[in-house]
Amino acid sequence: MPRVTQAFRDRQRARICVAAARCFARAGFHATSMDDVIGETGMSSATVYRHFPGGKQEIIREVCTLRIGRVVEHLDRLVGTTPLPGVAEAFASVPGILHDSETGTDFNTTARIAVNAWSEMPRDPGLREEMRNHYLIIRTHLLALATRWSQEGTVSCAPGVTAEIFLRTTLGLLAEEAIFGGVDTSGAGDRLQHVLETLPPDDHVPSS
Repeated sequence: MPRVTQAFRDRQRARICVAAARCFARAGFHATSMDDVIGETGMSSATVYRHFPGGKQEIIREVCTLRIGRVVEHLDRLVGTTPLPGVAEAFASVPGILHDSETGTDFNTTARIAVNAWSEMPRDPGLREEMRNHYLIIRTHLLALATRWSQEGTVSCAPGVTAEIFLRTTLGLLAEEAIFGGVDTSGAGDRLQHVLETLPPDDHVPSS
């Protein structure tokens, strides 16, 4: 019998996560059953449980952390990019890296999963901690981007203000996409850049 490689196991695990993401985006975490996920994968239940012995909750955590992990990796690359893209380009690039035509997942799928993840965090401390750690890294990367924009004269306000507005606008865009769909991410990026170019220098960000 041929030996199963780690690469093959990784591909199967990724396939399960992609299938689960489609299910979660359609029906939410709690209206989706393991039978739904298994049916979407086209695999046997034994195969799915072999990769995720913790069942649906383990898959939920994996799907959520994979999605936000892609954003973290993308921002990490942006921070080291020369020349640095402008605010509008950087903002619009985030939904872009969440679109994967090969797996049939897109920004809307991610937005729906994000909203489900936010509602899941209070009842799953493990997920809450993982997501919190990723958010802290995202904030750090955004502050680094904002500092470079400030140094280059791309934005007028302080780096801390730029980073907070960028993050809060992104979260709002995710919520709007999940609820209504069809969000114009490119237009939103242009408007965000205009705001950040015209705001007066100020380190104060109103508490939300």
